[in-house]
Amino acid sequence: MSGLAESLMARIRKQRDLMQAMTDECHSISVSMISKDQSVKVQVDGLGAMTGLWLSSQAQKLTADALAKLIVETAQAAAQHALERQRFLGDHFDKRFNELRKTPLTRWDGTTFVPGQS
Repeated sequence: MSGLAESLMARIRKQRDLMQAMTDECHSISVSMISKDQSVKVQVDGLGAMTGLWLSSQAQKLTADALAKLIVETAQAAAQHALERQRFLGDHFDKRFNELRKTPLTRWDGTTFVPGQS
Protein backbone atom coordinates (compact mmCIF):
# COMPACT_ATOMS: atom_id res chain seq x y z
CA MET A 1 0.00 0.00 0.00
CA SER A 2 1.32 3.44 -0.88
CA GLY A 3 1.99 6.13 1.71
CA LEU A 4 -1.13 8.02 0.65
CA ALA A 5 -3.35 4.95 0.99
CA GLU A 6 -1.87 4.15 4.41
CA SER A 7 -2.37 7.73 5.53
CA LEU A 8 -5.95 7.73 4.26
CA MET A 9 -6.73 4.41 5.95
CA ALA A 10 -5.30 5.70 9.24
CA ARG A 11 -7.58 8.75 9.00
CA ILE A 12 -10.59 6.58 8.21
CA ARG A 13 -9.86 4.37 11.24
CA LYS A 14 -9.63 7.44 13.48
CA GLN A 15 -12.94 8.74 12.10
CA ARG A 16 -14.56 5.34 12.61
CA ASP A 17 -13.26 5.15 16.18
CA LEU A 18 -14.52 8.67 16.87
CA MET A 19 -17.97 7.78 15.52
CA GLN A 20 -18.07 4.64 17.67
CA ALA A 21 -17.04 6.62 20.75
CA MET A 22 -19.78 9.16 20.02
CA THR A 23 -22.36 6.39 19.67
CA ASP A 24 -21.22 4.76 22.91
CA GLU A 25 -21.32 8.08 24.77
CA CYS A 26 -24.82 8.86 23.52
CA HIS A 27 -26.08 5.42 24.54
CA SER A 28 -24.58 5.82 28.00
CA ILE A 29 -26.37 9.10 28.79
CA SER A 30 -28.65 8.82 31.80
CA VAL A 31 -30.23 11.79 33.55
CA SER A 32 -32.10 11.78 36.86
CA MET A 33 -34.24 14.64 38.07
CA ILE A 34 -36.06 15.09 41.36
CA SER A 35 -39.15 17.25 41.68
CA LYS A 36 -38.89 20.41 43.78
CA ASP A 37 -40.99 18.87 46.53
CA GLN A 38 -38.80 15.71 46.50
CA SER A 39 -41.80 13.42 45.92
CA VAL A 40 -40.90 12.27 42.38
CA LYS A 41 -37.63 11.12 40.85
CA VAL A 42 -37.44 10.32 37.14
CA GLN A 43 -34.57 8.83 35.17
CA VAL A 44 -34.33 9.08 31.37
CA ASP A 45 -31.93 7.78 28.76
CA GLY A 46 -30.09 9.85 26.16
CA LEU A 47 -33.17 9.97 23.96
CA GLY A 48 -35.37 11.21 26.80
CA ALA A 49 -37.21 7.93 27.28
CA MET A 50 -38.11 7.22 30.89
CA THR A 51 -36.04 4.40 32.35
CA GLY A 52 -36.92 4.83 36.00
CA LEU A 53 -39.57 6.32 38.25
CA TRP A 54 -39.47 6.58 42.03
CA LEU A 55 -42.14 8.01 44.27
CA SER A 56 -41.56 9.03 47.86
CA SER A 57 -44.11 8.54 50.61
CA GLN A 58 -44.88 12.22 50.15
CA ALA A 59 -46.29 11.43 46.67
CA GLN A 60 -49.19 9.55 48.29
CA LYS A 61 -50.50 12.84 49.61
CA LEU A 62 -50.99 14.23 46.09
CA THR A 63 -54.12 13.83 44.02
CA ALA A 64 -53.84 11.58 40.98
CA ASP A 65 -53.90 14.58 38.63
CA ALA A 66 -51.29 16.48 40.63
CA LEU A 67 -49.03 13.42 40.77
CA ALA A 68 -49.41 12.78 37.04
CA LYS A 69 -48.57 16.40 36.28
CA LEU A 70 -45.53 16.29 38.56
CA ILE A 71 -44.26 13.09 36.94
CA VAL A 72 -44.64 14.57 33.45
CA GLU A 73 -42.97 17.86 34.41
CA THR A 74 -40.07 16.08 36.09
CA ALA A 75 -39.66 13.73 33.12
CA GLN A 76 -39.69 16.67 30.71
CA ALA A 77 -36.99 18.43 32.73
CA ALA A 78 -34.84 15.29 32.70
CA ALA A 79 -35.39 14.83 28.96
CA GLN A 80 -34.34 18.44 28.37
CA HIS A 81 -31.08 17.85 30.25
CA ALA A 82 -30.48 14.67 28.23
CA LEU A 83 -31.01 16.64 25.03
CA GLU A 84 -28.54 19.28 26.19
CA ARG A 85 -25.95 16.57 26.81
CA GLN A 86 -26.63 15.13 23.34
CA ARG A 87 -26.09 18.58 21.80
CA PHE A 88 -22.86 19.07 23.74
CA LEU A 89 -21.56 15.69 22.59
CA GLY A 90 -22.66 16.40 19.02
CA ASP A 91 -20.85 19.74 18.97
CA HIS A 92 -17.71 18.14 20.39
CA PHE A 93 -17.94 15.31 17.84
CA ASP A 94 -18.38 17.74 14.93
CA LYS A 95 -15.35 19.72 16.01
CA ARG A 96 -13.13 16.66 16.34
CA PHE A 97 -14.41 15.09 13.10
CA ASN A 98 -13.73 18.30 11.17
CA GLU A 99 -10.24 18.47 12.67
CA LEU A 100 -9.61 14.95 11.39
CA ARG A 101 -10.89 15.91 7.92
CA LYS A 102 -8.38 18.77 7.84
CA THR A 103 -5.46 16.60 8.92
CA PRO A 104 -2.97 16.47 6.05
CA LEU A 105 -2.45 13.15 4.28
CA THR A 106 1.07 11.94 3.54
CA ARG A 107 2.15 10.84 0.08
CA TRP A 108 4.72 8.11 -0.56
CA ASP A 109 7.47 10.72 -0.94
CA GLY A 110 6.74 12.33 2.45
CA THR A 111 4.95 15.39 1.09
CA THR A 112 1.53 16.21 2.50
CA PHE A 113 -1.72 17.66 1.28
CA VAL A 114 -5.26 18.22 2.47
CA PRO A 115 -7.96 16.88 0.14
CA GLY A 116 -10.17 19.65 -1.19
CA GLN A 117 -7.45 22.28 -0.94
CA SER A 118 -5.34 23.32 -3.88
